[in-house]
Amino acid sequence: MLMKVRKTVKVPIHFETTKKKMSYLDNLTARLTYAVHLLCEKINEEGFIPGNTYEVRRYSEYLEEETGLSTGFIQQVEDKVLWMYRQYKRSHEKWEWAMSNAREGTRWCKKLEQREPTLPGPKKYNKKIPTFFDYRTGKIQRTEDLDLTGWMMHISTLKKGETIDVLLNPADWHEEQLEEADKIKSFEIVHHPERGCKYMVHITYEYESTEARTSHVCGVDLGIERDLSAVLIDEDGIERFNILQTCKSERLKELDDRISHLRRKEKYGVLRKLRSKRQNVAKDFDRKLAKQFAEMIPDGTTVFFGIFEESNSSYRWNSLEFQ
Repeated sequence: MLMKVRKTVKVPIHFETTKKKMSYLDNLTARLTYAVHLLCEKINEEGFIPGNTYEVRRYSEYLEEETGLSTGFIQQVEDKVLWMYRQYKRSHEKWEWAMSNAREGTRWCKKLEQREPTLPGPKKYNKKIPTFFDYRTGKIQRTEDLDLTGWMMHISTLKKGETIDVLLNPADWHEEQLEEADKIKSFEIVHHPERGCKYMVHITYEYESTEARTSHVCGVDLGIERDLSAVLIDEDGIERFNILQTCKSERLKELDDRISHLRRKEKYGVLRKLRSKRQNVAKDFDRKLAKQFAEMIPDGTTVFFGIFEESNSSYRWNSLEFQ
């Protein structure tokens, strides 16, 4: 059985790119960022959060008049802005959930109030904002007759009908990834002034992968007294029950006792150093437990994780296939 897998690789542009082509990239990325800022300002003035493509397409003529960009670039800017507002909406929903669970007047509640996500806009983004390029404005292609590199970026410029070719500088690993690509979906030109290369190209591609045939089924439940309980059923219907136990709860209890002691002594300097200790220790134990469980089960096993939902007091199951 074949499945579509999507991945992204980050390839720097070639170090021998000419100053003229660099100026083309500077002007193009700056104009696209300006268009993103204009559209965000317009949406914020209207006071709504766009939820679909139609709601951001209303300003296409306004952007074209103000920026002079072609239709392809305008639509890419609109897609980027729509993605930004969707990310803002998800972040704000998470923040609202955290605020609903925080006790009013506590330090955590005050911190959450300061961390409320802000709307996308020029004041929030001081750097260049990359937009997705697709078949309308550019493509990533192979170079057959060049010794410098095997890949280049062919893009449109701000002038109508004018295009340029920018050589890429992929490592061996990048070339292996791109060779297995069935289709390059899109790419972004990302400004990285802190790196040796001024720009990097983030290439998103798809390829087909063969799924392993499911030979075993395993149900997993995480608990308090038992860190992990698993029931494995093989092809013959034989069940095997396994329990994995760690000293996670004891270690967390030690940290809780230590933090309580420091609070009583009002040693806030030490408490600030330990503010992420409990979370990091819990993640470390969970990571080791997951690795131990993955080594225990055979290849081609479909694993179901039970997650208890307090809202309706029921279980839902997420599946994951180990190959």
